[in-house]
Amino acid sequence: MLGLLYHHATLLVLVLIVTFSAHIFTNAILKNMKKMKIYISGKIGEEVISDATRQKFAKAEEMLKANGFEVFNPCDENWQAHLNVRYMEDSKIYQPYIDGGIMPDFYSYVLLRDLMSISTKDGVYMLKDWRQSPGATAEYEFAVATGKIIMFE
Repeated sequence: MLGLLYHHATLLVLVLIVTFSAHIFTNAILKNMKKMKIYISGKIGEEVISDATRQKFAKAEEMLKANGFEVFNPCDENWQAHLNVRYMEDSKIYQPYIDGGIMPDFYSYVLLRDLMSISTKDGVYMLKDWRQSPGATAEYEFAVATGKIIMFE
């Protein structure tokens, strides 16, 4: 009888140690784990982005950040300003790797830069309206082709 109690007590102590250690171990992993980087994709469809579109992307950004993600929002004003400056700078440079040295139109340029941005992210968050946008559809296909995690609104 005493042997049985000893085994039960030993088992209980082991369960407590494993349970407590698992909690500490899990917290340590989570603290040291890098934040997952997410790109937001959805219908923009306008060269000058409307307030409604900015708000739609900002709402998704806020939700993703609240869930611990590092977020890239392509409607961000700083990103848009950067694209405009880079397009103007790049259009002044002869680019022999583009057929005939011709610069792509602004929309194509932005899409290429956005795809480059997706290539540095862990995943893509697809807004509900993404199927209505050729650009967001291309971003989805690129994310699939490059093995990114894909989440849907």
